[in-house]
Amino acid sequence: MEISCLICGKNIKIPQFIDTNNYDGQLSCPECKSLLHIKLVGGKARKYEVVERGTAGSNPGQPDCGEKVDIESILKYTPLRDYLAGYRASKLNLSLEHIEKIIDSKLEAAAYAFKSWWENNRKNPQATAWMEAGWEADDIDLQRQVILFKRVKAR
Repeated sequence: MEISCLICGKNIKIPQFIDTNNYDGQLSCPECKSLLHIKLVGGKARKYEVVERGTAGSNPGQPDCGEKVDIESILKYTPLRDYLAGYRASKLNLSLEHIEKIIDSKLEAAAYAFKSWWENNRKNPQATAWMEAGWEADDIDLQRQVILFKRVKAR
């Protein structure tokens, strides 16, 4: 089992000695040395937060220490991340209706009303999904209810 570091975004492999069916404790990111508090129930991460920000490799726009993350919101957009990760073109138009089919859930009302909901900001679980897949929301047309995603060039 793996989780993403809330500071640097790197995957952290849960050590085998941790019972992923019932764990409530801390885990350190080997990349940036941040300390995370995680709660695992039934083999799934239910919530986690930053306890202490590491000094190496931190990214702006990541949650601050003590900022709670709603893991259910992040998991909601995992199918979108996986869909985009498997798409090989450099641009993709998706209707809001199609996104709802991908995630098998309704989007929040804000997705239909505010362009800011579509900002490429890792503090937002939906943006984390497309950014982890290597994409960014490039053109938001709320009138037509279509989002243009653009693949981010590898650095």
